[in-house]
Amino acid sequence: MQDLVRRTEGEAGAVILTLTLDSITVHQNKELMEFFSAILDDGVQKTILDLSNTSYVSSMVLSSLMFFHKKIRASGGDFVLCGVNSRIKEILATTKLDKVLIFFEDTKKAMAYFAKRSEVVPKTGKEAEMKLDVKGFALAGGILWGASVFLITWMKIIGYGSALDVIKSYYIGYSVTPLGSIIGAVYGFFDFGIACAIFALLYNKLAKQ
Repeated sequence: MQDLVRRTEGEAGAVILTLTLDSITVHQNKELMEFFSAILDDGVQKTILDLSNTSYVSSMVLSSLMFFHKKIRASGGDFVLCGVNSRIKEILATTKLDKVLIFFEDTKKAMAYFAKRSEVVPKTGKEAEMKLDVKGFALAGGILWGASVFLITWMKIIGYGSALDVIKSYYIGYSVTPLGSIIGAVYGFFDFGIACAIFALLYNKLAKQ
């Protein structure tokens, strides 16, 4: 296994795995899978696979790469390739894996990628799941209530339903007219949008406790 893969410690906490062979047989692919499993067991979060010594990868190797990619991403880590030649790039493009796997020219650029990602550490687990998008929540709430005021007004104009009296007393300049429907929509957008933003901020603060 040591002849197949050479492991070195890179910058930014990344581990570099260098394939030492030009191509990989069925038996060697099994060893590669065992090596990947050992990396996962070690809890490595940043892995770079250097293919600069490898000219060709088979479908078996691609399956192994995707297996490792899926597993390490599921654990909150990341996996990239480097030293990918034109032939392997063509294989990745043909199989559409170039849309899934990230690859760089060399290990230096791959480590720079991890160094940049380390500057902003994404939240994972319960804290990430519980967090609300304040801007999105506010926009959704504002649009919903603004549209509601607009529709309520037009329903009254054409003779269906009735506009709420509280809207007249609360929104200065509002009336049951075409112009009033626009004024009410604008009031509603900012009114409920601000309320939703405050709610989201309070929710996120309490969720951390």
